[in-house]
Amino acid sequence: MRRGPPSFTHAAAGCLVGLALVLMTRAAGADPPLAQATLSYERQKGAEECPDESALREQVARKLGYDPFRAEAAQHVSIVLAGGPKGLHARITMADSSAASPAARASRQLDSGPGGCDELVQSVVLAVSLAVDPLSFAHPRAPMSEGAPPAPNPPAAPEAEPEAETTAATPDAGRSQPAPAPWNVGLSLAGRVGAGLVPAVSAGPVVEAYLARKHWALVAQAGADLSTSSDTPAGGTAGVKGSLLRAGVGVCGVVSWVFLCARVDAGALEGSGTTAETSGATIYSDIALAPRLDLPLRRDFHLNVGGDLLAPLTPTKLRVTSTSSWTTPAIAGTLQLGLGYWF
Repeated sequence: MRRGPPSFTHAAAGCLVGLALVLMTRAAGADPPLAQATLSYERQKGAEECPDESALREQVARKLGYDPFRAEAAQHVSIVLAGGPKGLHARITMADSSAASPAARASRQLDSGPGGCDELVQSVVLAVSLAVDPLSFAHPRAPMSEGAPPAPNPPAAPEAEPEAETTAATPDAGRSQPAPAPWNVGLSLAGRVGAGLVPAVSAGPVVEAYLARKHWALVAQAGADLSTSSDTPAGGTAGVKGSLLRAGVGVCGVVSWVFLCARVDAGALEGSGTTAETSGATIYSDIALAPRLDLPLRRDFHLNVGGDLLAPLTPTKLRVTSTSSWTTPAIAGTLQLGLGYWF
């Protein structure tokens, strides 16, 4: 029968055996040895504000009473924090290079609760401490004082001796220091339909670029609104048609996948007759309220769904004959659907 990789359930069973052993060790009057492990720690997109590696190492050291992380250890702990559609989650992987099978490993995923990152990191610290040195919970060591450096491990061989680590005793010692939120650049290519921008229902392409950071973003947009049809009076005289090229810039408030943007646009509105050879162009401008949903797909691709509610600032009348004309309305609107990518 093939045996799969051990899980954290197996690790928990190992902890119970370890507790039994430590009771016998205590009866003999001996202290359990200091467990050691190497550490790799990564904060992916969405978890940038969680504590950094040094803060997590210090919390584990306080839990165990000493710093267990050493470069020459056989055990290896890998921790990856990342954001997701339902909040933050952590993936913890344990591997032992000294085991009979180097591939033997155990893994566990933890999800954030209402407390967000702080609550998740506390769960990670407890899980890692139990996995690295379960005996320390049955045989508590002297607690570390606030701001004091972790207790040193037994000296290693000279060629592998790590540099000493110290923590300054300041009022903020032990408090996690969040990394600054990164700048993210996003591009979106979409198609849109509109009403009230030109004499008939319009359709056309639009390109948007975002520069986002935490809960706000800058946006730039450029696109075209082309008539898909035009109105021709029943008497056969010329109807009015038009097209609009416009671009704009604005600012957005960002909450999760929701972008609520305000923008100012400017461009050129060109009108002509459907049968008469007359045409002309005029300046166009508007103020737009532009909500968006930026829904994650695979990798860094996103589905961009939204619309614009526009108030033209330059009322314009397109006239071909005395009976055939069109005037910009007080309110216009568009709907759009596109594909975006975040760099």
